[in-house]
Amino acid sequence: MASLRKSLALSNVATFANLFISLGLVIVVSRLLEPAAIGGFLIAYAVIMLIDPIREFELKSFVIVEPDFGLAQMRSVRMVALGTAALGAGLCLAGSAILYASYDTNLPGLCLLILTLTFIVRPMTQPAEALLARQLRYGPLAIVKITAAVIRATVTLALIWQGMGAEALAIGVVAEVVSELLCLAFIDRRMAFARPAKRGLSHVLRFCVQLTGAQLATRLAAALEPLMIGAVQGLAMTAFYNRGNRVVRTFRSGVEQATLPIALQHFASAKGDRDQIRRAYVRAIALLTGLSWPVLGVFIVLADAVILVLFGDQWGQAVPLGQILALGAIVYAASALSHQVHAALGETALLMKRDAGLAMLRLVVLVATVFVSTVAVAWGLVAVIAVSQIVHLKFMHRSIGLTFRETVSAVWKSAAVALACVGAVTAVRYLAGDGTGAVILVIFAAAAAGVTWGACIALSGHPLSQEIRQLTGSSARAHTQTSGL
Repeated sequence: MASLRKSLALSNVATFANLFISLGLVIVVSRLLEPAAIGGFLIAYAVIMLIDPIREFELKSFVIVEPDFGLAQMRSVRMVALGTAALGAGLCLAGSAILYASYDTNLPGLCLLILTLTFIVRPMTQPAEALLARQLRYGPLAIVKITAAVIRATVTLALIWQGMGAEALAIGVVAEVVSELLCLAFIDRRMAFARPAKRGLSHVLRFCVQLTGAQLATRLAAALEPLMIGAVQGLAMTAFYNRGNRVVRTFRSGVEQATLPIALQHFASAKGDRDQIRRAYVRAIALLTGLSWPVLGVFIVLADAVILVLFGDQWGQAVPLGQILALGAIVYAASALSHQVHAALGETALLMKRDAGLAMLRLVVLVATVFVSTVAVAWGLVAVIAVSQIVHLKFMHRSIGLTFRETVSAVWKSAAVALACVGAVTAVRYLAGDGTGAVILVIFAAAAAGVTWGACIALSGHPLSQEIRQLTGSSARAHTQTSGL
């Protein structure tokens, strides 16, 4: 089994490569399609995200956490995956009919109909991907994800070039899922195509039902944002909200997708030792905030230039939304790994209770703000995230004894580094003046932030400096050994 540090590095490479390919696709598509057309696809994709927890059913978490996992358990997981995918596909078909009837354009309904095809393929790819994550085989997983992202971008742009509209975005997603299946078939055919079986089904269901309930509540609240914005304020505003959040979500998703499965596996390996989990958690949030807070802070200062460079001048309304949502992501980062702690401890009922309550609050705030403006929706989300931090800390104290003082002690250096980076970028922006082009401003500001980040990480003794020394030390040793051959 690969080392934890190597797996994390490979996971980050794969995740960010995938996300940057996707971001490149978004940059091109934002210039080729109108906001209303993109909004139609986003409405359909929001429905997919709403239904996806049912299809996923937290089977990946089960595969990672289960102490003894073999072919028999894989067959049980496959059986559950087929059932949940069939249910999800049925809900998608019903949702497509509702979208056809709800909008004056067929685009959202058509896109959802196309995206339903992914539910036919996902039961084959999901358990096999989870097994690779359990085994920390992030090298093969990186190849799968990067290849699939390239195929999605290629298919989407080729279809748009042939004159197709937002439907090309949906077909690209289907092509991505199919390519993942084909790649996985070459890596581990026995597990990738393990036949389903009923034996052990109740054990899988006991773990997954409550954990899925927690995810479903969270996804429901998140998916209703674009749906309600589209219904109340129009499809174009859905696209503006999405583009404002795109850079924030790209970075946040990159860090989380690369970190969360490994964190879950690491917490689960403690076998219920709550002191060990607490120490690992404190260090993990220090590392996570040390990476995310400086980037998000810099984005808040440069949001107008970044969005102009990435998406074009037709997306100006997305700038304030991006700044507000970046602030929410900063608040959220301090507890991003709490879900993995509770899952590793088997506290699925607690998770469902916690997330259902927070989702209800988010829905209430959404209904109260969506009729005001999209900016009000964004500020409402930040308020909900702030409340959620108090709730998360309370439950973490109950589960592993984490205190507020320990949390502050873990993140204060990250806050100091972030403020230094924001100060450096603000100074560059002031010195550059209003006449500086957006591209030049972003390049010089990013360089200043990078230098400031590296210096502050080293001088403050941030835990990231230890990780960097470990990685560079490992690389130097590997180079020395190679040179001596």
